[in-house]
Parts: sequence; structure tokens; C-alpha cells
Amino acid sequence: MLQLHSYAACAEPRVRELVRRRPGDRERREASRSATTLSVTPASSTVTDSLAPEAVSGIEEATAVTVGIQFECALLSSGHIDCWGYPPNSTSIETTPQPVSGISSATAIADAGYAHTCAVISSGEDYCWGYNENGQLGDGNYEYSYTPVKVEGLSGSAVQPGGSVVSSCALLAGGSVECWGAGGSGQLGDGRTENSLVPVPVSGIG
Repeated sequence: MLQLHSYAACAEPRVRELVRRRPGDRERREASRSATTLSVTPASSTVTDSLAPEAVSGIEEATAVTVGIQFECALLSSGHIDCWGYPPNSTSIETTPQPVSGISSATAIADAGYAHTCAVISSGEDYCWGYNENGQLGDGNYEYSYTPVKVEGLSGSAVQPGGSVVSSCALLAGGSVECWGAGGSGQLGDGRTENSLVPVPVSGIG
């Protein structure tokens, strides 16, 4: 995977604020205050911690896995992607893997952000979904999307996506890298400290 910087929620105040503002979090927090385990749909299910590895129900022939702050996703050999936890393709907690709509020929999946991720499909196009306050979905706006949206303006075919908390990147076939989303700390690599809603080339790479 294209490795980008990531942050622990306990160490980064901005991440904690982003998590609080994600759609649906208020309802989940209120429910968690009144119960030792959080009831989810169906009502017979509960969310609990585990101190030992457990098999993920329904996942077979996975070729890659990505772990976000509140969710996990697996790329399957079929080219489909399933996510679970509190994934960016759902409005609720999912205790079993749920397919990501519209993705059927993925070849690579990004390291997950706190509430978004991206995948490259066989055509070389990059698709992202989830949180988008900083433009990290790359589709030219700031709107949250529960379904994958195409990254607009890549200058070539993507071979590997990458993601951090609030920005995304793609490794292109020619060896160059383009990034989009939050750029306030220079993390887009284009010589500026500004956000970008669409991919910009990383200077000096490729």
C-alpha cells in the first residue's frame, strides 16, 4: 500500500473533533452513555471488545485489508470491497461486513483515513468515499458521500491509492504521485499550505 502519515485519535485534537462531527456520532454517543454495550440493529446484536483475534464473518479470499479509526475494509479477490465497524459507506454500526456499492473491479485499497478510504479499479480510475470536509474524496466538493465517487483530474492511471486522516494520494503508473484534500501542513507536497479539492502533483516525484 502507498503509506501515508496517520494519527491516533487520542494524540491529535483535530482528529477527535472530526470524529465528533461525523454524521450519526451524536446518536451513538448518547446511546453509549446509557448502556455498557451499544445495541445495534438487529436488536439481538451488541458491540463488545475482544482481547484476542476473531474471524471476520463472511470474509473469504481477501487480498488486502485496511484499518481506519472506527472501521475496517477488505479487498476481495473478486474485486469487491466489504467494510464493517462504523464504515464510511454506512450510517450505522455494522457488526458484519457490508459491500461497498458500485465497486466490483478494485485492484488496490488505500490505508483508511479516520472516516474515508479510496480504491483503484481495473481501469486505473481512483474512487473514494466517506468524510470530505477537506476535499479528501477528490471530486471537487466538500460533500460527504456514502458511495464511491470518482477522483477527478488525475493526470494518468492510478496503480495504488493512499490515505491519511484528512487527505488522499495516488501513485500513478508513470511513477508520479498526486494528492488532494487537506494541505495546511504541506502534506500535499505541491509547495503550498492550502487544501485542494482535486489532485495536485507532488513536486519532484516521478
